[in-house]
Amino acid sequence: MSSPIILRLRFLGLTLAVGLIVWTATVLAFFAWRVLVEGHVGHQETSPSAPWLLLLSFPAALFSPVMGYVAQSGFRRQFLFTITLIIFAILLVPFFDPKGQPWISYAGLVSLFTVQYLMLAHVVLTELKFHLRILQLAYVSTFVILVAMTGFLGGIGFVFSWANMSDPAEALKLLLAAVLVSGTLLPISLPETETTSDGFVKTMRAGSKILWKERYTRYPLLMIPVVSFLITLTAMWILRAGVTGPETTIAQADTVVWERSTRFALGLLLGWVWSLSHPNTFRSGYLFPHASVLAVFCAGWLIIGESRETPVLLLGICFGSVISPLWNWVSNWTTPGWHGVAAMWLFGGCAAGVALAGGVGLLGRRVDDIAPICLYLLLGGTLVMAITGWAALARPMMEGSLEFLLLPMYHVHRRGPGLQKLPVRREPVIYIANHAAWFDPLWLSKSLPAPCTPMMSSTFYDLPVISFLMRQVMGTIRVPDVGYRKEAPEIQEAIAEIDRGNALLIFPEGYLRRKDEIMMRRFGRGIWQILAERPNTPVIACWIEGGWGSFFSHKNGPPTKKKKFDLFRRIDIGFRDPVIVPPEILADQMKTRLYLMHELSMARVPIGLKPLELPTTGEGGDE
Repeated sequence: MSSPIILRLRFLGLTLAVGLIVWTATVLAFFAWRVLVEGHVGHQETSPSAPWLLLLSFPAALFSPVMGYVAQSGFRRQFLFTITLIIFAILLVPFFDPKGQPWISYAGLVSLFTVQYLMLAHVVLTELKFHLRILQLAYVSTFVILVAMTGFLGGIGFVFSWANMSDPAEALKLLLAAVLVSGTLLPISLPETETTSDGFVKTMRAGSKILWKERYTRYPLLMIPVVSFLITLTAMWILRAGVTGPETTIAQADTVVWERSTRFALGLLLGWVWSLSHPNTFRSGYLFPHASVLAVFCAGWLIIGESRETPVLLLGICFGSVISPLWNWVSNWTTPGWHGVAAMWLFGGCAAGVALAGGVGLLGRRVDDIAPICLYLLLGGTLVMAITGWAALARPMMEGSLEFLLLPMYHVHRRGPGLQKLPVRREPVIYIANHAAWFDPLWLSKSLPAPCTPMMSSTFYDLPVISFLMRQVMGTIRVPDVGYRKEAPEIQEAIAEIDRGNALLIFPEGYLRRKDEIMMRRFGRGIWQILAERPNTPVIACWIEGGWGSFFSHKNGPPTKKKKFDLFRRIDIGFRDPVIVPPEILADQMKTRLYLMHELSMARVPIGLKPLELPTTGEGGDE
């Protein structure tokens, strides 16, 4: 394994190479579009370029399974080196006969190379994210997309700066440079998966089954083609926006296209920047439902309104803000070793969406004006996004929106040795924490990379609105707020959650703090009962400091009663390393409870607090 410094340098170099590839693809795509609209540009005629433009990503959809397998396998470095030499040789052919017709489409060639390169780069960058743990996963992916977007904007600027370009030779020179860079940066020595030992068909089928079974990857995989289709559809409408009549000159059409393309591209860029507002991969999904509703409004505005500039900009912001969360969800929730299959579905989905939009363009050539068709399809597609987004992403939407609203009230700071060991995807683990305020679950959940299943007292669970949200959205386990019981069905529900591979959030005291002098009560039997059934489940202790005395705590009276509203209140959370309770301790329920109380007490140390003085035996303490 290379050193962290080398990995960071390769990450930056590879990201810049991605931007250069996108720049070149954009230039050649616009060049092919001009060939299609004008019939020819210089000595370049329609025949070699136009079909590749309309179905620019169709070859990517056909080749994505093969490329997914290559990215999955251990010979991706050799493959990249070989394909680099082949592409290099092909691109040299037109230079030997500059006046002749190229024997292969520039746009098609670049589309094939782009998908091959980007799929391999995606897998390597995904692996790098887990090796460079100092970087937030969402930040890494969004940074790569921002660089690609910069390449896209640079390509647009190049095209309109050289509006009379008669040959894409300048763009090809940049592509040659990118190819040379890619050959040196992408072959990074990382652990290679062994999942390809079963052969191509079994590997892709097994990986696809895992991806589509996981609920956190299934919906993004369905939405990626839809979003790609709508973005391409919007681009097609913009490219036809300048053609308003037979008297419209090429210069006038180019001006309209340039202005609206710039606004749409700027909107996409702003949307991607906005997606950086939430570094948590799971909760960043809250952007999708809200952005989808705004996209529906913008599509309707384009249909019935006279203004075009503002809705085009807003539409770009909507699409830009949803791509990064969808992409991050697939990358983050994919089981290690299956990133090649995930890349296949991601790029294949994007290609399918673009190809479908290209098919609409082909059909639109039979009508006088395709613009209204594009707008009505855009409205229908955004409606699908909005309806399904609010249903499928209800939990991240609720958590992310609530967290955003509470941002002026509370600033959460995380510290501790266990912080870098928190599961980044679904894993069976138990989080235990002290309970001093109503919002303890929100503050702790905000600090966790992956969602967890909380256990909640029936006092709050049974409230009218909260009950619906806890049952239908959060999947919370209800704990009856009664005294001693012979049966505890919530324990079996908690065990079932662990068996499904989910994390649990438990407040083992089973009680909300009431007094200054009692910082932590003795743990109840429930945590021991769960661990006794699943003894190998890791436990992570988290101490929450700052909740006691807040607007939602019992200090100086009931929560929210005659208290000053919180504003910019600091909340500190200390994390201990994950531990598995030793069998000799787990054999005794009281020793287990005291052992976990000690772990939780030690979680105070990372945030600068002294451990609590706890009893060493079962005598004393509060029940």
